[in-house]
Amino acid sequence: MKKYVHFIVIFSFVSIEAFSQNASFGLQAGIASNSMKGLKHINEHIKNDLPFDAKTVSDFPPYLFYRPYIGIHYSDNISCGIFYSFLTTGSRVSAVDYSGEYRFDMIINSSGPGIFYEVNLMTDRAVHLSLYSIFGVSFSKLKMNESLTLMDSLITHDSYTFMANSFYLEPGINFMYPIKNIGVGINLSYSIGLINKPFHLSDNEYTYLSDPDNGEKIKPQWNGLRIGLTISYSFNLNTSSFAGL
Repeated sequence: MKKYVHFIVIFSFVSIEAFSQNASFGLQAGIASNSMKGLKHINEHIKNDLPFDAKTVSDFPPYLFYRPYIGIHYSDNISCGIFYSFLTTGSRVSAVDYSGEYRFDMIINSSGPGIFYEVNLMTDRAVHLSLYSIFGVSFSKLKMNESLTLMDSLITHDSYTFMANSFYLEPGINFMYPIKNIGVGINLSYSIGLINKPFHLSDNEYTYLSDPDNGEKIKPQWNGLRIGLTISYSFNLNTSSFAGL
């Protein structure tokens, strides 16, 4: 995993050194949907296995993501660059009545670097249209917390942290509106998991998170749509050269 991160870092320095006269930087932020089928199945198992009725309050809904990036322009039509992505989502199974409360929470975060390649299809109009593809590394951290409170007394409280690494590909389309050196855009993409390693305990890489029914190792599944807004700033460029990611 480290060698891929080193490649991305080396790629960025070489590209910036060679093409630093034509560059832009920006921030993309938006909403990401995620599959997380394995983790959702844990919630179903927990809910069905409890001796009392419980509800799934939240089950890994679409949530915010952030992606700062630097783009290097090879021409008006082709650009590439590096980025660092942040995502998060979570779930809760809960039961509450006059006697107490049961709660099972899972919060999963992901961050990691990547590279992108973009081809501008229209650069001579008010709105620029481009297609892009992202290849990234994802470092996921999953926190599980389970607690039971009865008559204001904490009966049980268990907490676990799991880690996992993965690679993904994300093709997308970008609409960018340039205003001098500032670009404002809308992005639509879909993240596809390529290689997903299973979750393991943070302090024991040989202890995996497994499906309680079939024993299969559970992996992070960040597959899903990405809808975002982008703000970018281009320097040492004419107004027709924007990398919008």
